[in-house]
Amino acid sequence: MLILGGAVVGLLSGLFGVGGTIIIVPLLNLLFSGMGIPENLVQHLAVGTAPSTILVTSLATFIAHVRMGSMRWDVWKKMVSGIVIGSVAGAVLAHRIQGSSLELVFGIMIVVMAVQMIIGFKPRPHSALRHALFR
Repeated sequence: MLILGGAVVGLLSGLFGVGGTIIIVPLLNLLFSGMGIPENLVQHLAVGTAPSTILVTSLATFIAHVRMGSMRWDVWKKMVSGIVIGSVAGAVLAHRIQGSSLELVFGIMIVVMAVQMIIGFKPRPHSALRHALFR
């Protein structure tokens, strides 16, 4: 089931360009629940497992873009420290949140993103932020 689930995630991510986490976490929730893992651990395991699977595909994509010369190193250099700090902070915070609360936060985040996609909302960066990020 895990191999089939991985294939579905890869297919949907490739077709629709959505981040794997949006698909992987709910799928892992279902699979882990079916494996008899205690409910209070399921969401934490799903959220913790998803980034490790995404790391492999992200690394492959990163290497492919570098080889094609389509990597914006100036943007990458400005973002990488924030990504690392945010990832560590998110992991520490997730560890302190109960599984049901983590599910609720994840669900709200997915609904907000879905509504934004449906209504075509595309936030515009403020000019000050644009100058700070893309000098």
